[in-house]
Amino acid sequence: MTSPNDPTPNPTTPDNATHPYEPQPQVENERPRSTAAQWVTVGLLAAFGFGFLGWLLLSSNDSNDAAPETPQAAQTTQVTETVETSEHHAAEDGVVGLPDTENSAPEAEETLPAESRDALQAAEEYLAAQPLSKSNLYNQLRDEEGFSTDAASYAVDTVEADWNALALQVARQMHADGTPEEELLDALTKGPEHFTRAQAEHALENL
Repeated sequence: MTSPNDPTPNPTTPDNATHPYEPQPQVENERPRSTAAQWVTVGLLAAFGFGFLGWLLLSSNDSNDAAPETPQAAQTTQVTETVETSEHHAAEDGVVGLPDTENSAPEAEETLPAESRDALQAAEEYLAAQPLSKSNLYNQLRDEEGFSTDAASYAVDTVEADWNALALQVARQMHADGTPEEELLDALTKGPEHFTRAQAEHALENL
């Protein structure tokens, strides 16, 4: 029992006093809330970044695709300029619209009369059998084969023949048969062989 004179009275603990050993409620750390403007700014920056990256990729692909075409385009331009220059020079020289010889040759053969083709074949057979002058070959086609003037003329003008070489063959035959060399010129030009004087002289020079 406590004495009223006790200097240290037992104080009464208030009901709402906090006990020193009771756990205190923790106060959460408050973070600053992001505003709507900040989110909009972040979104715009992200969109701009992705857009710029996409533009760089597209530009790189376009440059890679266009690079191989540059030499081809330059070559095409050069060829076009060359063709135009050739046509210009051809027009100045008066050579315009020349016929295509490769395509015109078959057309000429198709329009050639049958008699002319036969005469040409006969001329080739004559020259394969014996050396003849152009004049003598014409007479053979006209007199012996009965071809017309046009057909015989076409044959002797078209047949492939080295008249100088043929004159030399005839001169050697005549000389082997006993014709003196000094008489060969007249025999080659005035006889039935009737080579030209230039062909006869060529034969004598190479006899």
